[in-house]
Amino acid sequence: MVMVRQKSSTVTSRQIEVLTVLSRSTSCSLGEIVSALGVSYAAASKMINRLEDKGLVTRSINEMDRRSSDISITEKG
Repeated sequence: MVMVRQKSSTVTSRQIEVLTVLSRSTSCSLGEIVSALGVSYAAASKMINRLEDKGLVTRSINEMDRRSSDISITEKG
């Protein structure tokens, strides 16, 4: 039997903090989110992944530095 893990539709308080940071500008880098929240890159990346899965944020390649991505809040977020 294979167990399928369902994605939670709830938003945690930490994820709300990320959305608050993102709501203050058109987009942020992962580093800016790390600095604003005082969390590790790994923790911030996991939060962004979960928010992206819920359709609350999007990532796009930064045109100035293709190694990084810009994270933006969606209308749903």
